Amino acid sequence: MRSIDFTKKVLVVLAMMFALVMNAEGQQKRMIEFQTVMVIHDTTYKNFIKDGKYKEAIAPLTTLINILDTTTVCQDTEISPEMIKAAKADYLYDLACCYALTKQKKQALEALGRSVDSGYKRYDNMVNDKDLVSLRKDKKYQALY
Repeated sequence: MRSIDFTKKVLVVLAMMFALVMNAEGQQKRMIEFQTVMVIHDTTYKNFIKDGKYKEAIAPLTTLINILDTTTVCQDTEISPEMIKAAKADYLYDLACCYALTKQKKQALEALGRSVDSGYKRYDNMVNDKDLVSLRKDKKYQALY
């Protein structure tokens, strides 16, 4: 009987070790997939901005923000919720700039407000950014800093 109990215990320990290894592999795969998708959209929007195609940059920026709004990657990877929040704030700021540069004032103010709500704290950048000149006289803009 003792050898059967010992064998069962060994099998249970081995099964647990196998599950841990598989979970670690799954986490790593998920992390790589998350990073790959983020890099693709990040590169796309930055290339559009570099080329002065601000309207085209809105779609990949919106996708990035939606991914960050819905991701659960921080639950089982080394990405912290604070990192997600900070990245979202920066993307929202860039989205606000794109909207402002394409004369979509309402959307620009909404995105800028969401950026501040998400933790964007570089007010000196916000006040001096030439991309946001069209918003400067608006009371909603002034209330953000």
